[in-house]
Amino acid sequence: MTLIQDFLLIFSLSNERNAHSMSLIPGWAFVRILKKSSIRDTLVPPRRWARGIPAFTLIEILLVIVILTIIGGLAIPNLSQTFSRVQLNQTANDMAYLMRYAQSRAIIQRFTCQFILDAENKRYWITQQNSPAQEDSDSSESQPSFKKISGRLGRTLGIPLDIQVQAENPTMQFYPDGRIDKDSFQLCLKHRCVTVSTKEKSGYVRVLESEALP
Repeated sequence: MTLIQDFLLIFSLSNERNAHSMSLIPGWAFVRILKKSSIRDTLVPPRRWARGIPAFTLIEILLVIVILTIIGGLAIPNLSQTFSRVQLNQTANDMAYLMRYAQSRAIIQRFTCQFILDAENKRYWITQQNSPAQEDSDSSESQPSFKKISGRLGRTLGIPLDIQVQAENPTMQFYPDGRIDKDSFQLCLKHRCVTVSTKEKSGYVRVLESEALP
């Protein structure tokens, strides 16, 4: 209660006297209040607030910005090359996966399947023969007809526009006895090429690194 009484005393004196007489208020009253209350911390900031605070200078901040800019400039080309490599490999693996599925489907269902690559429009899909495949395909006089298969794997898939495509033959057939037409498709992106081929080993679809296009 002493603190409140001292504060009320000062307040009453300030109301009764004018500005000149306000200077006659004893200084001990202010000192007593400042010593016994948290008002002192509000009116008189500690010295530690004014100095000794750890902080960065403007030169240090600018130096950090310059270093980050240099690191970013060096990292962006590497990220671009990494993304191109991943995109090319993913496209080749997707094509190889669909070709292996066509091979398995032909063996299980005893229908010849066909992988079709439209290099100009950069898309590919698989089809299936309408009638059961013959034991000896060479003896067939008429060309068999094919239709697109149903389901998720029967969709037409696209190739990224920045990937160049070369194909010796736009179609590749998979027979019920496990045979595959020996052919290859080449995909290139930024002087790096990958080949999806069935030539190396009979009955297998392989993804290989190849030389860049001239």
